[in-house]
Amino acid sequence: MQGQLFTPSSIQAFAPASSGVYLIYWSQLGEKVTAIYVGESDNIREALLSHCRRTSEEAGCIWSHSPTSYACQTVWMGEALRKHKHGEWIEKFQPVCNR
Repeated sequence: MQGQLFTPSSIQAFAPASSGVYLIYWSQLGEKVTAIYVGESDNIREALLSHCRRTSEEAGCIWSHSPTSYACQTVWMGEALRKHKHGEWIEKFQPVCNR
């Protein structure tokens, strides 16, 4: 999985301020990726920043698993499709903080 670093500067530079889904995960070279949290938002950048700044409800669980990276996908076709994609990503990645 190719993603970006889970830091405020990386999120500001690379995360879109648009609707979509995102995955926060732990990764280390040569190690298996651990999915931490899958979220959906009408503003991916703001949602990721709230988790990174530890101001979201989920931040406690997310930070207890040492996040290193995130990946995201924009979803332009409305809230219903975004929520559907969110469910697909949860099923696919089985993140520890969405259980």
